[in-house]
Amino acid sequence: MTDNKNQDDARSKDGQVIERAQNRLKKAHSRKRGGWRAVASDLGLNVRYVYDLAVKGIVPPNPETRRKLGLPRVMPSERKLRARHEPVRIGSEGWESVYFKKVGKR
Repeated sequence: MTDNKNQDDARSKDGQVIERAQNRLKKAHSRKRGGWRAVASDLGLNVRYVYDLAVKGIVPPNPETRRKLGLPRVMPSERKLRARHEPVRIGSEGWESVYFKKVGKR
């Protein structure tokens, strides 16, 4: 159940990130003369990436392109959840293997 909650949170964060980027691009489009092509040339990108994000909300897969558009390299919904590390207490089952493990080459 918590996995679904985390995925929903990540998707909502995705939506917020995309919306901020869209607003930023739309403001640049309204200020710039020459339309989407002028905005894309300022960013150093293909006009298709800029238009797809600003109008359709499609995020490009390339991390460099995402960076130029003001998006994170990895979207929150694409991140893998890390496994929680449980600390081992002395006296509990299996504590010897943790505290007396050999380090380095054997």
